[in-house]
Amino acid sequence: MHLALSLADQNLSTAASIGIYNISLGLLQHLAHQPAVTRLTALVNPTIPAFADSTGRIDRVEHAAAIGSAAGRLYWDNWGVYRAARHIRPDWLLLPKGFASILRPSPVRLAVYLHDLISVIYARRYPGHTSRLRDAYYQAVYRQTLRHADLVFTNTEFTRREILDWTAQRRLRCPPIQIAGYGFPPPVPPRPKQDVIILLVRHTPHKRSDLAMPYVYRWQKTSGYTGRIICV
Repeated sequence: MHLALSLADQNLSTAASIGIYNISLGLLQHLAHQPAVTRLTALVNPTIPAFADSTGRIDRVEHAAAIGSAAGRLYWDNWGVYRAARHIRPDWLLLPKGFASILRPSPVRLAVYLHDLISVIYARRYPGHTSRLRDAYYQAVYRQTLRHADLVFTNTEFTRREILDWTAQRRLRCPPIQIAGYGFPPPVPPRPKQDVIILLVRHTPHKRSDLAMPYVYRWQKTSGYTGRIICV
């Protein structure tokens, strides 16, 4: 089987989710070692680091337009990635970010990895923190993604049920959903453990830094923890 995997829309320096970036790179290496995958074409951009390929199955094809601007990203999601797939002609196209075109169906069989539904429930749960245009766009993206995908991967049973509920409420077709997890090998070697706690802090409300920081402070006082706490 010839598989094409799109990483061209991902850039570590501007990524909204480092987790999705790491999962995408992990998926690339994991799939290259699957016996059913005889050839894997990685659609990348110049910021994607060189990756080891002990299998000899991975072809690296660069497309830089997706990370140059917001317009370039919209072009890639809605036209460019399918144009690349039509040129390569793989058996399957995998979109590890899960965002398919809102304009047309994929020219080849399409698999997506949906990590969560935060983009389509944000406006309702956190009103005033996202624009109406952005919300409308993501609603269209998720509808078309689930309408045209032949297979959906996700991380947990919880997310699988959320996808099923969301599609059922809107009477949308839901393709088969496979739980793939997110425990792929990390892209860097493990390092020795240190007496450090890293607390990820963001202004976006769903990260709940307003709860995390007081919680960690109380835990530090009650536990007697004397190691370092780093807020990132």
